[in-house]
Amino acid sequence: MNDANRINRIAIILFIALLQSAVAISQTVFMPDYSLNSMLTLKDTSRLYALIPKGSMAQQYVYEGNDRVFVTFTNNTGTEYAKAFLHEGTHFTFYEFEIGMMNESMYEVPAIMLSLEHFMTESGIRLGLTKDEITDIKGNDYMFFSDNKACFYYKANPLEELDYLYTVTFSEGLVTQIAFGFHPL
Repeated sequence: MNDANRINRIAIILFIALLQSAVAISQTVFMPDYSLNSMLTLKDTSRLYALIPKGSMAQQYVYEGNDRVFVTFTNNTGTEYAKAFLHEGTHFTFYEFEIGMMNESMYEVPAIMLSLEHFMTESGIRLGLTKDEITDIKGNDYMFFSDNKACFYYKANPLEELDYLYTVTFSEGLVTQIAFGFHPL
């Protein structure tokens, strides 16, 4: 093999390696979300008291259902809800959020109405997105993706006592529910 052929082969190998690394770099990597509309943040309730209507007490919005304690919020049209779950022993700290469409049973639960059109995470995840839009934002590194559900698992620190889960539920190809946050091991 002469020098010109060697140089061509090396150039081709380098080009392929460069192309492979560019593809790897362009793939979306899952990043966890920690807040809703920059108003509510996991592991932080300091903003909650500012969102409670004047003359109300926080306790009247804390609801217990299905062995879970949560505070419910609605958007300004009453079509979407966001639940902020409190885990046992967390001293009124949110460890999980759930966003969904309002239904008849939701109107029985006391809720704080917020001046928002939609609930949205800091990465732009909201109800009504498609599967493709979710994978464009969150990547393809999910544990389970069926016709109606995608589940992402994230463990930032192996010493952390809680796992982070992110679940997106679909109906007719559109996001109808989002749940994310920390879960005890």
